[in-house]
Parts: sequence; structure tokens; C-alpha cells
Amino acid sequence: MRNWNRRRFIAAGGAAAGAALTAGAAPAHAAAPAQQADSAEPLRIVTGEEDFVCPSTAPPGATVFQVTATSFRTGFLGLVRLRDGHEESTFRELLYALFSARTPQETIEATRGLMATAELYGGAAVHPGAVAYITPVLEPGSYLVLEYRDFQGPLGREPEQGQEHVRTLTVTEPVTATDAAAATGSSATLSTRETADGPRFELHGQPRAGSPVRCVNHVTQPDEAIIYRVPDDSVTEEDVHAFFNSDMSMTAPFRIDAPLGTPPVSPGGDIWVTMPTEPGRYVAASWVGSLEDGRPMAAHGQHLIFHVAA
Repeated sequence: MRNWNRRRFIAAGGAAAGAALTAGAAPAHAAAPAQQADSAEPLRIVTGEEDFVCPSTAPPGATVFQVTATSFRTGFLGLVRLRDGHEESTFRELLYALFSARTPQETIEATRGLMATAELYGGAAVHPGAVAYITPVLEPGSYLVLEYRDFQGPLGREPEQGQEHVRTLTVTEPVTATDAAAATGSSATLSTRETADGPRFELHGQPRAGSPVRCVNHVTQPDEAIIYRVPDDSVTEEDVHAFFNSDMSMTAPFRIDAPLGTPPVSPGGDIWVTMPTEPGRYVAASWVGSLEDGRPMAAHGQHLIFHVAA
């Protein structure tokens, strides 16, 4: 089985997609979560070719970050916390191993290594012109904020090793009793759950344009929810499934050039994501390699078309 992942597909066809998006509509903005209107401004993260703007400290509890990208070679923002006894250098090496894997076994081994090394808090997938907000619940300690695409070869900036966009974020104050769901006004929850057919997305509630969606991982390995617009109303789940089980010559039945959503979240974790969505159809999919055979979880059926209301 060919080892096929997001990096290899987009590296082959992403240049044209990026150019098409550059010529597109005006920037899309998500509404800031409600809690920020009455308290602090969101903490800004900007990921680009040269600059990586990121706060060095953050308050505890449900903390809102505004995420933007200024380059099509950046825009997969991650938040992680190293487990006790593990070094940042090891985490970086495992990311390179994961994104350069050429066999299913290499993908599985690198994924297991990451699970042992760090807790993944998700993040934001954005592109130039899009503004997203994420609301992780933070405890005191040190975290890493990073640009995943820096570790993905031609898909990213291809910096010298050690020069990747990675910054330390320190949370120092005691945690207060913050209800993140109430703070963000979440109207929908997108969960990953184990089923007889393998991991699947479940959607509870009605996603609304520009409103927060809570993403929860209930399976036993890291998983993500990358969200794409589906502009053609005739596209079905079968079409999406065929795409994820095809070679890289097939045209994606969704806007693969404009990803939203969250990169991987560790088992048991969750994050609130506010995306610049508009009313219409979207699909959630996971490119994370399965621990069973290294293929994308979406190739096993973990994808879900849903409707965003006004």
C-alpha cells in the first residue's frame, strides 16, 4: 500500500491551489469568542515566511488565541506540552520522522513516539486571508507553539533544522474555574469516537457560521479535524471516500486549498475552534496515519459532510 498523506498530495498539487486562492475573495474573519468582548483581547499568533509572532505567556483556563497566516507555506499551527522527562529536540526529530515516513511502519512508529513524548492540544489550520480563534484550556506549565508545516518538507518553508517556528509559551497563574463551553458560546461538538467500523466523526448540535465548534478526541490515538468547504451540492460521502482511497491524480471534491479546523489532539483532549465559515456544506476529515496500517484515518472512513447554518 502506497504511503499517501496530506504532505505528499499537497506538495504535488498545492502550488496551483495556492495561486487560485490568492486571487480569490476578500479575507474571511471568524467572530471572536464571546468571552473576549468583556475581558482581555485574544492573544495573537501570526505565522509567516520570516516572522512568527507568538506570546511568551498566557493566563490559565480557557484562553483565546487569534491565529492568522501570511504565507501559503505556513498555516498549520499547533500547541503541545512535552511530557515529563522528554526533550524538545526529541519532539522535533519525531515530527521530521513522521512527515518524511515512506512506509506504514515508519508512520506508526513515529506516531507512537509522539504520543509518548507530548500531549497534543490541537491548534488551527488557516491560510492567508483567514482568521481563526482557538480556545484551549491551559494549566500552569510550559507549552510549545509551533508551525507544523516547517517539518513537512516542500509543503512548508524548509528552514534549517533548529530554525523552525517553535516558541515556548508559559502559563504561570493558578487555574481558575473557567467553563470554556460557556465562555465561547459553543453551539456544536464534533467528536471522534470508536465504532465497529473504526474511528468516526459524530456531530452534535448545529454549527453556525463564524461560531465556535468544540472538537473532542475520544479515540486511543492522536486525531484531527481538518475542515474543507464543499462547494458542489452533488458531492457525497462516497465521493470523499473515493478521493482518500485514490492516487494523487484525482481532483479533491472539496476546497483542499483552503483548510480550516484543528491539527491533531491527543486522546481524551479537546479544543474550541472558531473558523471563518459561511453558510453551506463542509467536510471534516483526518489525515492522521492510523496505528493499524499507517494510512490516513479518512481512507478508513473518518470523514463527515455537514451543513453550516447562518
